Amino acid sequence: MIFKTQHTALLFSLCICLKINAQENTSSSDFNVPKNTEILLEITGMYDTEKNTFTQTLVKEYLFNSNGKLLKLTENSNENSGNQYIYHYDLDGELYKMDYHIGSTHEGIVGSTTFTTEKDHYKTTYLRKELNGETSKRIEFYNEAGQLRGKSVYNAFGEREVQIEFDGKKAYRTKLFKDNKIVSDVIYTTSNNGNVSSRKEYIQPGRKHSLEQLTTIRYNSKGDPVKKIKYYESKAGLKPKVKKTYLLEYWYDDYLWVARMEFENDSKPNTEHSITLRHIKTTNNLYTIKNEKVILDLIKKKNKNVKI
Repeated sequence: MIFKTQHTALLFSLCICLKINAQENTSSSDFNVPKNTEILLEITGMYDTEKNTFTQTLVKEYLFNSNGKLLKLTENSNENSGNQYIYHYDLDGELYKMDYHIGSTHEGIVGSTTFTTEKDHYKTTYLRKELNGETSKRIEFYNEAGQLRGKSVYNAFGEREVQIEFDGKKAYRTKLFKDNKIVSDVIYTTSNNGNVSSRKEYIQPGRKHSLEQLTTIRYNSKGDPVKKIKYYESKAGLKPKVKKTYLLEYWYDDYLWVARMEFENDSKPNTEHSITLRHIKTTNNLYTIKNEKVILDLIKKKNKNVKI
């Protein structure tokens, strides 16, 4: 095997957008794998071209049931070893409990989180109760046509932390609060297929003429993000200048990506590259990287300043 395992920190992570789900990410579709997936193994780390080593930083193993629901998640990282989460569902397939073991087998924190759902006309409330009794909630609001119009998230003290406003399927606006004050205000624009195409953040949230920072995102034909351009802060209506560009390269087994590399598109060669490997086992197939050498070839090509 070309990649050797060591331990170090992850260089950077490419964040596409803020996503708040009903309770937890529990469906195979949340992880962009087929419904008949049985096991998803994700290995994230850094590849060092000088040492010719792959430094593993995080491993996640997901086990799914026959209905595409997450049964168990195991995490191993440099900071935490052997975190486990077990998911329980009712007869309707709704999540009602999550057991967790944080830390090693003989030490760590063991407990359960319970989930309940309350529906009232055009409002649905999701409650999350921790082992110590603290309960947080998220409220979703719908119009008469059943379309989602907004979400509000409250912590265990009843303080609003997140507010999301939806403009049909074209955009949504996310506001983060602290001490009842807006600390973040971001508008996401989405394409017809639901992908986030741009992100506009107000640098001085709450002010009428706040500076804006724009980020645009491009996707390939398979719907995976391949380019993120971050611009300098500017006044509304002015054309901003490019600050930094991030690229993602994928390797596919059939229609599923099984390896992904993230890097900054600059003129200087980089000896470290963030790589994620995926092994996907379905009921009738195994999707995985067939030849790791293609990844090394692309890294060498990039470091010779050849445009990808």
